[in-house]
Amino acid sequence: MRKTIVLLALCLFVSSVALAHEGHKHKLLGAVKSLKENKLELTLKDGETKVVALTDKTEISKGEHKADKLALVEGARVSVEVDEDDVALTIKVAESEHHH
Repeated sequence: MRKTIVLLALCLFVSSVALAHEGHKHKLLGAVKSLKENKLELTLKDGETKVVALTDKTEISKGEHKADKLALVEGARVSVEVDEDDVALTIKVAESEHHH
């Protein structure tokens, strides 16, 4: 009986990770690795690489101001809110501490 419960819990966990909870948004924190057309490649805090899609509806901001794709430069620290299909809904670009 106990084995069944563990297995069931494991299956639920795996399927929820795979589906990332349908309809739910989640946040990714990391740095911009590259931007090719509408594919933004991120290096996450744990070193993992993640690609998210940008759409016309993706809102990009830097600090308190609206920004555009030009703010998504390599190495920029970002907080990206994505939906279950890894489509970026909002991207917040951290303002750099030092100015060039």
